[in-house]
Amino acid sequence: MAHETIPTDSYDEKGEFVILDTMASPDYDRIKEDCEANDWDIPEIDSEEYWERWHWILDSDLEFFRDAFADLGLVVMRGKVGRWDGNHDGGTVAKVENGEQFLGIAMHGNGVDDCRVYFTKEQGLCSDGYHHDGTNSYAYRQLTEKGKELYTAWENYEIDMSERELHEKLWQPEYSTKIDWFLDT
Repeated sequence: MAHETIPTDSYDEKGEFVILDTMASPDYDRIKEDCEANDWDIPEIDSEEYWERWHWILDSDLEFFRDAFADLGLVVMRGKVGRWDGNHDGGTVAKVENGEQFLGIAMHGNGVDDCRVYFTKEQGLCSDGYHHDGTNSYAYRQLTEKGKELYTAWENYEIDMSERELHEKLWQPEYSTKIDWFLDT
């Protein structure tokens, strides 16, 4: 499978390219396009068929998402964790071997009710997870060979640094790269 870079004209006015939004409102134009492409009757707004078509589109988005983010390898994620007492810095390193794993990470270990996964021109791959205490917002970077070596040395206690220091160092361009692509499935 080849990498497909996000075309610069695909970003919206906020500089985002959304690939998954479990809270998205039904998009009638998208439902209409989907019906026309499949030679189906276009449903009335708010009819049972309208909602069935919208759920079918969301399921298709999830399937695309699972395929598009297979085998990212080691990624570092950094951002903010929304808690009852405010926002706090958060982050981790995770191995992503398939899109289902990445979906679990984007859903923040299923600790969120809904999520939005998107690209920004500046950060690349990002996610927001919504839950009763607030929003968890993360950006993701893929570790380079040098980043993998640093992480392995840290994991094996060969270097002495805090997890926060590790994440800050891994975020530097020589240790990780922005994810601004998905797999062309």
